[in-house]
Amino acid sequence: MILTDAAQNIIFANEAVEIVTGFRQAEMLGRNCRFLQGQETNPSAIAEMNRCIASQETFRGLVLNYRKNGEAFWNDLTITPIFGSNGATTHFISVQRDSSELVALRESLRIQLENAQKEAETAQLLLDVARLLGNYSERSDATNAIADAIRTTCGADRSAIALWDAASEQFSVTAQAGWPAHLPSPAADFDLVSGALPQVSALVESGHPTMFSAAPSSARRQLLKQFGCVDVAAVPISSRGEFRGILLAFWETSATMHLESPFEERFTGLGHLAAVALDNAALLEQAVWNGTHDTLTGLPDRALFEMVLHEKLEAAATSFEGVAVLYLDIDRFKRANDTLGHHAGDDVLRYVASALQGSIRDCDFVARVGGDEFVIVLSRVHVADLADQVATRIREHLRKPLHISGQELFVSVSIGSATSDILDPGLSLNRKARVLTAAADGAMYRDKAARSGSPDQASQPRELSIDAALRGAVIREELMAYFQPQLTLASNSVGDVEALARWHHPQLGDVSPAEFIPLAEKNGVIHEIGAEMLRQALALGAAAVAAGTPVNVAVNVSVIQLMQHDFLDTVTTILDASDLAAEKVTIEMTESLSITDMRHIITRLLELRRMGMGVSLDDFGAGNTSVLQLYDLPLTELKIDQSFIRNGGPTGEALIQGIVNLAHAVGVTVITEGIETTDQLHTIRQLGSDRVQGYQIAPPMEHRDLLAWLNEHDRGPRCG
Repeated sequence: MILTDAAQNIIFANEAVEIVTGFRQAEMLGRNCRFLQGQETNPSAIAEMNRCIASQETFRGLVLNYRKNGEAFWNDLTITPIFGSNGATTHFISVQRDSSELVALRESLRIQLENAQKEAETAQLLLDVARLLGNYSERSDATNAIADAIRTTCGADRSAIALWDAASEQFSVTAQAGWPAHLPSPAADFDLVSGALPQVSALVESGHPTMFSAAPSSARRQLLKQFGCVDVAAVPISSRGEFRGILLAFWETSATMHLESPFEERFTGLGHLAAVALDNAALLEQAVWNGTHDTLTGLPDRALFEMVLHEKLEAAATSFEGVAVLYLDIDRFKRANDTLGHHAGDDVLRYVASALQGSIRDCDFVARVGGDEFVIVLSRVHVADLADQVATRIREHLRKPLHISGQELFVSVSIGSATSDILDPGLSLNRKARVLTAAADGAMYRDKAARSGSPDQASQPRELSIDAALRGAVIREELMAYFQPQLTLASNSVGDVEALARWHHPQLGDVSPAEFIPLAEKNGVIHEIGAEMLRQALALGAAAVAAGTPVNVAVNVSVIQLMQHDFLDTVTTILDASDLAAEKVTIEMTESLSITDMRHIITRLLELRRMGMGVSLDDFGAGNTSVLQLYDLPLTELKIDQSFIRNGGPTGEALIQGIVNLAHAVGVTVITEGIETTDQLHTIRQLGSDRVQGYQIAPPMEHRDLLAWLNEHDRGPRCG
């Protein structure tokens, strides 16, 4: 966050700005933020920024900035003017976030998707050829089929297969396709290959396609002319370590471009398939199985998944039944490998594969499609939430810990799903399969971002211990809600309290929320903890009403909890069991993770508002929420992060004043955290905050202690 005066000169920059840009605050003070721009800074964004500033409007956009060391980064920038009492702009607040990784990730995902689509097409084509070859037992039939496949799969005008006779050290053409009658056949004169034995040796050694026509001899140039071709590519056929022959592709025009992917993969794949076709039927059957299954887990691989998905989509088109795809990725898989060894990673993969197989019906299909990625195809989908039901069963299967090398390891997965009702009926079968798979993959990434947050990091022994101990901590009644009162400044009374999670473990002792909450968000236990804190908070609220000292209770809810599909059902069930009015409850949204699906979050918060509950945004100014989102989120309250009052000074007061004014402008109550001295309380009162919270008012306390405090404290007129 940066604060400038009306002339756009920097008067404050927080520590996060120093970390992102590399400039110290002293180097930035008094300067215009233009010093962060450079030659490649996008002019359209700058023009729009200048226009917004000139017209006193809020600007939001991506700007290419530069760090002190000259490194470029993408800045997700929001600039908001602050107006004085006379309506003139007195300051500008800018909230900045380094989005370089997000921009790079989007580009990387785009490239990966394009590559995956190419690989899927190649895999499907080769699998079709392999299935075709399975119908042939005669060598001639198989080689003729391969010759045809070279043309259709690799885009060649003509093709031929030359097998090597080791005894005579000669080639013989056994199959060819696409040769017009008026041109000589390769079988009649094969000097093209026999005269290029050094290139054949290099071809066999590399195993990759080679252009025989590159810088050809005059004799081969003449031969190519006779064949009516300008380019020839070859790939070896090798089986069990033995050279068996070569596949040849011919083009009437230059084919240099065809040596790029996916031609190389397809041509090489055909060489492998030709080798398999030349073995006996039993070996072919085993090779086909190995080519479509994962040897570690025994599951089908991506190629077979593509085939099955096509088949199920084709069947669904005539049966009017739905198809769903679930894409799964193991959370923190790297942790098992880095901490316990790669054998542990193999155990995790087999464990997850078993859980997936135990969670589906006989008519469904599961495959391993990547390192730690799996996919499920559900057929005969009649129930809208069938995919959610399967996801729930999978997570139930994985609740049991995996024991590796004396260590308890809990495995969780991120799951995304998509159903065929999103597909345009006019799409081709291939396109439908790609769209459905991509949608499920995208949903999985959103689920991972919402549930896991930061990327995997190597875990320390304490982190593993806390992670394991969190499982069952709620059932063991180790977690307790403490409550901290909030003072309403207008009436000088206490009518609101916030519930704070506390954990005491028999061996680990008191574990700080700063340690266990992020882990709970990663491993999914946050949902159990959140539900338990809500129960205890509502029980306190009901007890306070019964004691004649009613208070409103605020309960912290992680963004991850809000994203859970049954979150509203959980809240409703606990509220109904508490006998506490919804109007006495405020859901306080915490921002330990970035909000990845704001539209979904807003929908959930609106439902809470319809139930009568308040909605508060915690730690504003230190989290990821931009000023613009104050206009989108259905808030009743906003809590200013305690770092503002702790840092103090004119800058801190100006920032607090700006936030208070912004919140009040949209009808939102403001609570300031971290009040620890009478001077701070006096300052905040002058700046217009509605309520305050901190040790100057009261420390967090247990249920019974709070009821006693409320009974003894001079609460004044209650603001219930």
